[in-house]
Amino acid sequence: MIQVTGLAEIVLEVRDLEAAGAFYEEVIGLTLHKWNDRVWIAEGEGFRVHLRAYGTPGHRGASAFHFAFTVPPDELDAAAERLEAGGLLHRRGDFGEGGRAVFCFDPDQNEVEFLDYYARADASGATP
Repeated sequence: MIQVTGLAEIVLEVRDLEAAGAFYEEVIGLTLHKWNDRVWIAEGEGFRVHLRAYGTPGHRGASAFHFAFTVPPDELDAAAERLEAGGLLHRRGDFGEGGRAVFCFDPDQNEVEFLDYYARADASGATP
C-alpha cells in the first residue's frame, strides 16, 4: 500500500494558456505563477494546478475532466452569483449532508466544481 496524504498537483492540458489563465485568475480569483512556458495556479499549502499547452509532450489525458475546489459554506452562494453574473453557471447541486455545490466549465470544457462538503466536515469535526 502507498500512503497518500493529499493531492499535490493536477495538470490540465489547455488549448489557450492565456484564456485558461485569465479564467482561473479573473473569474475564480486564484493566483497565477508563470515560469517560462509554464503556468501554475497555487493557493495555500499543498494546492497546485499546472496548466500546460495542449500537445506538449507528456501528461496525455483522454479528454476534459471534472475536479472540485473546496469553498467555505458561507461563500458558496457568492460563488454561484459570480458565475451566474458572468454567464458561466452550469448547474447547482444540493447533496443534503454531502453539502452543496455549483458548477461551471473552464475555456477547455473541464467541469469545475465549487463544493462546501469538506469545509463543512472540517468545521463539524466529521470525517468526510
